[in-house]
Amino acid sequence: MKIERITYKKIFPLAPYINEQVGLEAIIEEGDTPEQVLSSLKKVADDWHKSTNPGLVIEAGQPLLPVIQRGVSKDEQDVEFNIWKTNVINAPTKEDALEIINAS
Repeated sequence: MKIERITYKKIFPLAPYINEQVGLEAIIEEGDTPEQVLSSLKKVADDWHKSTNPGLVIEAGQPLLPVIQRGVSKDEQDVEFNIWKTNVINAPTKEDALEIINAS
């Protein structure tokens, strides 16, 4: 079987019930493997999402801290607090947990 084109699609969640779908297509050039092209398309989609939605992207190892704002409903504050609490509980070390606590 000869693969000539590869399509990559990914859905990025932006908020509850709000998603953004990104789709890219590439032609496989001589010397490229389908896996290389697919990996390249994935990187382009991820990099684009990261650059256009900087507040939504959490880097590996970066704690997810709540941002509680005035005018945010109690339910939304509870969700943010529970995320923060989970990050504190799951911190790999006591020092990491204290850093999360002191940063808020």
